Amino acid sequence: YSDEKVLRQLSPKTQQDLLSVLAPLMQWLDVRGQSDAMRFDMDILAAQSARYTNPEELDVLWPVIVEKVERLPPHLAQVQQQGQRINQLRDLGWWKQASLEELEDIRIHLRGIMHLMQKDATPKFGSIQVDISED
Repeated sequence: YSDEKVLRQLSPKTQQDLLSVLAPLMQWLDVRGQSDAMRFDMDILAAQSARYTNPEELDVLWPVIVEKVERLPPHLAQVQQQGQRINQLRDLGWWKQASLEELEDIRIHLRGIMHLMQKDATPKFGSIQVDISED
């Protein structure tokens, strides 16, 4: 399946081959440490699907993706290199007219920096003291 033309056509035979031959191999793919990138992939995939099936859903998906992008530290060189794409993501108008290829370009280029997102602060709990009265 090195021929991109065959993959783009996605005929029933190609779909069946992908499901029967390639899908089982995915279990061996090492994805440790890529949870942020995979979540971003899923968000963009949902947006791609909504773009063509239910454009109103973009109004719900867009803020979720923008919030993740906003948590990228702007002072890092990797983030600055993707500045144009990040600015596109912030514009809801761009989302409404973006093609599948443009969304895929965003996904491919930004997934590699999603691990740089500033994580939510985990709440610190004090030590628990239990006072048990004796009989």
